[in-house]
Amino acid sequence: MLVHIFSDTPHHYQPMMAFYERCFDGEQAIWVLGSAKDKAGKILFFSTEQMLFAALQRQSKKSRFIFHGLFSPVLIRKLALSRLLSRSICVLWGAEIYRNEKVSGIKNQLNWFAHRLLLNRVKRVFTLNSGDADLVKRYMRMTRKVDVLPYPLIDFNLTKIKPPCDRIKILMGNSADPANNHKQLIDQLAHVNLPNIDIYAPLNYGGALEYVEEIKHYAQEKLKARFYPITKLMTKEEYDRLLCEVDMSLFAHHRQQGLYVVYAMLLQGKPMYLNTYTSTYHTLTQLGFRLFDIETFSTLSVDTIVEQKKRVIEDNVQLMRESFTESALAPKWDAALKELMQ
Repeated sequence: MLVHIFSDTPHHYQPMMAFYERCFDGEQAIWVLGSAKDKAGKILFFSTEQMLFAALQRQSKKSRFIFHGLFSPVLIRKLALSRLLSRSICVLWGAEIYRNEKVSGIKNQLNWFAHRLLLNRVKRVFTLNSGDADLVKRYMRMTRKVDVLPYPLIDFNLTKIKPPCDRIKILMGNSADPANNHKQLIDQLAHVNLPNIDIYAPLNYGGALEYVEEIKHYAQEKLKARFYPITKLMTKEEYDRLLCEVDMSLFAHHRQQGLYVVYAMLLQGKPMYLNTYTSTYHTLTQLGFRLFDIETFSTLSVDTIVEQKKRVIEDNVQLMRESFTESALAPKWDAALKELMQ
């Protein structure tokens, strides 16, 4: 049996579960380190690292394991010397990579050492793009090969929506995580002299309530009635509709984040603004995608922004279909999982 282990992020593991069921024929299970949310019982939840590790040890020698982000130092320490690793692969993304850029303090250094030991003992290591693969090798001082295998844009409900032509709708960030650097984005948008603009900011997960209130207050002072904070959780259908309604998206993350939004914008041929030093920007531009520098947004004229809204970037649409859709990536994931099961 193939066991997928995820962190407690439903909007990640739920679509991925459906994807793996479609692309791989073997017996599979989805395990989550977190509280039970799946009423249908298709997913097995573990409230502690100890419970999850014990369940992993009870699996037969024929079982194989794929860790979709190891964000718990407790679990990493437990796994570091385990024989399970020879039957496992790790997919690194997000904080699992970037927290290792600068490690200080004895406890964090011990966690780094355990993480490095684990990554050197697993069967294969993957990241979602080549930039992150380079960072993993640098941060973890690894000489072993780090492969690249992206997650696809899964079940995106692309709906052709024609918003009123006199309004420009902009998505600002992807969550309430402070890594979005919301104030930088707000300051950029405040410099744009465009009255017919609606700015949507998803602040419904990923950040503390105090931070959300701080950002709302700051944005309302700077952007006035043009600012629309999203503070209630949305269904996937509602979120997809929002991504279809906006004309462009602005990110100021200093690292890879919000790939679902990035892919959705590219698939629709809409402008996507990013920091140019992120691995996301580096990898996608190397592949031929046209992206925009977030640092330049405040300098754009009204005419330029209006023109960007009207124009579909057809090359991005085509590249997305060839590179990051389910049909493009399912064969690659199927091959990787079959190799693991051998």
